[in-house]
Amino acid sequence: LEYTNALADILAALLPARGDTPGSISTVPGAFKPNAANPQAIAQIADLLIRHVAHLLGLEQKTGRTIVLALEPEPCCLLETVAETVAFFRDHLYSRRAAATLASLAGLALGEAEAALHRHLGACLDLCHAAVEFEDPADCPDALAGAGIPLAKIQVTAGLRIARVTADSVAGLQSFDDGVYLHQVVERASDVLH
Repeated sequence: LEYTNALADILAALLPARGDTPGSISTVPGAFKPNAANPQAIAQIADLLIRHVAHLLGLEQKTGRTIVLALEPEPCCLLETVAETVAFFRDHLYSRRAAATLASLAGLALGEAEAALHRHLGACLDLCHAAVEFEDPADCPDALAGAGIPLAKIQVTAGLRIARVTADSVAGLQSFDDGVYLHQVVERASDVLH
């Protein structure tokens, strides 16, 4: 929370004064899934995101700049798919309870808090992550829009698809093994993900 608040402070200083275009910060969606496998962890993640929105409201009031925190669905994380993202927003970030919490933190009426959650929390769609999860990239923006979740950022990245793994295809992939980045590999066999 402190780190993300500090990022927002820096971004607010960099954005044009009183601009109409919001700034955005993309972030991992909460935690690695095994670390958030219980309702208490999920509630804590949601609470921290709501507290960040309270910080963003203070920045908006002070600077006139709007910043959106964009949760990025990512393989192996709490929110891996757009469907999981929509459910998390519906159940935890755009819920009546979330609005009541933000209203209390920021001294807002409930309706103002609901609007603030929609204004300051959105999604970052990484097309490679969607591909790794076998999502149709054309459907993802529609699903987010249908749930009222702003698409704050799209990352046009690439994922490799290998129809059949062979010794030659594995050898061809060796040049991508750089050791610097976390590479996500998913296998689908008989409609089951591995």
